[in-house]
Amino acid sequence: MQALGPITRLTGQSAAARTSKASFLPSRSQFHSTSFVAAATTSAGKPKVLLLDQIKLATSELSQLSKVADVVESTAKTRQELIEKFKSGGEYAQVVGIYRHFGGARSIKITGRFDAELVSQLPPSLRYIVHNGAGYDQLDVNALTDKNIQASNVPTAVDDATSD
Repeated sequence: MQALGPITRLTGQSAAARTSKASFLPSRSQFHSTSFVAAATTSAGKPKVLLLDQIKLATSELSQLSKVADVVESTAKTRQELIEKFKSGGEYAQVVGIYRHFGGARSIKITGRFDAELVSQLPPSLRYIVHNGAGYDQLDVNALTDKNIQASNVPTAVDDATSD
């Protein structure tokens, strides 16, 4: 694993390891072991994870995540509406993780780039952004670092298609 500020890349993996069915989700004890989770849990006692787009392929992993987190789908139709929901008392004010998708996806159309303006409006509870895209040009790494928000991307997702 290689860390670039808050961006973590999985490197040096074989093609078999990249396509393995093994889950990369944390165990329930790992997910709940960090101190920020206590301050950012729902009434069900689970941390809240926000999906900015639908997950269509990794449905078994989404099911596993739903066992340890309150997974909610965004209803925001605009960037400004999303920012309003992040404010104190807002619907997404207690999220600890965000999933977003790249490539013409709904989430990119609503949020645009996770630039300094948007990052400055993210709730204090937020610790992770899962960016389902090969690059990280959609994420302002410096702004995320300043807020202690980690981000991940999937740099090897398009390796085979790119090489063909």
